Amino acid sequence: MNEARDKARFKERLDLLFEAFKAKTDESGPPEFIGSAYRDPLEHTTRRYLIDEMLSGLGWDLGRMTREIVEEARALGGTTLFLDYLGVNPELLVPLLIVEAKAWARPFVTPSRAASANQGAANELNRDALLAAAIEHCKQGGSLDKSPVTREWAESVQQLHEYVTTVHRESGHCVQRVAITSGRWLVIFSNPHETFVEPGNVSTTRIKLFEEREVIERSDEIYGYLARSNLIKDPPDLIQPSQLTGYVDRPDMLRLFRAVWVARRNDGAHFAPF
Repeated sequence: MNEARDKARFKERLDLLFEAFKAKTDESGPPEFIGSAYRDPLEHTTRRYLIDEMLSGLGWDLGRMTREIVEEARALGGTTLFLDYLGVNPELLVPLLIVEAKAWARPFVTPSRAASANQGAANELNRDALLAAAIEHCKQGGSLDKSPVTREWAESVQQLHEYVTTVHRESGHCVQRVAITSGRWLVIFSNPHETFVEPGNVSTTRIKLFEEREVIERSDEIYGYLARSNLIKDPPDLIQPSQLTGYVDRPDMLRLFRAVWVARRNDGAHFAPF
């Protein structure tokens, strides 16, 4: 796998997707049909033509239903929760990634009126601290109306908190990444369990924000956090005994076996041991 090549292709794909979506909201572009009005793409359209493509560019195979990316995955919390995307290790069936999709026009992280009045415009410039405060408020059981972010963002924070805690409770595993995106902006939580589950202050270093062209300009960083190859470590065909602990934890190794697997090939060397 050539990671530099894959990162370059991901950046190029994002650039094309952004241009296509901007054309949908720009009155200089052609209308969808005669008499139609220009409007921002809805969540369904954003997911199908932008977020699906972003995940595909990150190496996730959306075609393997219920295997690698599960759409509208169900988790049983206080009520039945529906996760827009749940990335799963297809071999171990371990949840790894939660992605929450929003419509293209959804505003980026915005302070509530009370927060703006108390702390001024500086709050808008320090969105990672604002979001961290909103998560702390949620973990402490604070009401949506008193959150330091707008109502719609307070609801999203609560939603992500429920997703992470419920998946952990049901599976016994902590997802490695959580992302919420409209395509036009993206927020990545690099340590969801620490951020949403563990008590105490939320570290802003675990919250990565990307807005507008930053999504493209910092695409290598996004790739590093969300790419399938960085979350699912597929073992090579041939593993030396000294490499085994890189793919399996010692407590999980109950016993060792000796074996030879011989595969017959149609071309090249006819037989190859693994």
